[in-house]
Amino acid sequence: MFAARQPLDFADYLAWQNFQLPEDGSSLELPRVSSNHFRLAAIRDHQRIYEVVNQAAIAA
Repeated sequence: MFAARQPLDFADYLAWQNFQLPEDGSSLELPRVSSNHFRLAAIRDHQRIYEVVNQAAIAA
């Protein structure tokens, strides 16, 4: 798990730290960054949309 970590520069860290999910019902598509079996893919109409992550693609 620790070996798979990616370094962040300060600008990326601030963007990650300040990120907020929408609270007004607007849509948001999230990037495909996950090492888990499922990921939060989007938020639409106050609903979280999850999808299965292809584990073979993560291992590559």
